[in-house]
Amino acid sequence: MQKGLLVVEHLLRVNRLKHVQELPIIAKGSQWFSITDDFAKYVVSNSALVTRVCRVSRAPDEVFLQTLLLNSKFASKLAPQTSGNLRYIRWGQGNSPKSLGPKDFQALQQSGKLFARKISGLSDGLALRQLVRDEINKE
Repeated sequence: MQKGLLVVEHLLRVNRLKHVQELPIIAKGSQWFSITDDFAKYVVSNSALVTRVCRVSRAPDEVFLQTLLLNSKFASKLAPQTSGNLRYIRWGQGNSPKSLGPKDFQALQQSGKLFARKISGLSDGLALRQLVRDEINKE
């Protein structure tokens, strides 16, 4: 299907890189991200550019923010890739994260991450929340 789509785009002369002068660095990454208030304001103030560039994109949620960031003054403030978006993720087979539950609390706590993905079910989520509260109340 992907090859067929590329053939059709070629026949229709779709040029996904026509805005390369405005945004010379094209980047991709996770759609799970953390940004500062200043960068959020920058994104909103450049919404026309984002719309123009990503209008024909196949995965705009994994491209637009990273591309805009690397072509801005905020690029120097990018967290190292090794930070993993400050998210604790336990990967399963393929590209699917495993569900986290109370048994993962210690690993999550030791990870140094601020967020976790993906919490399994309401009961596990509530149990993890209680473990966090208990830990906070110890201090």
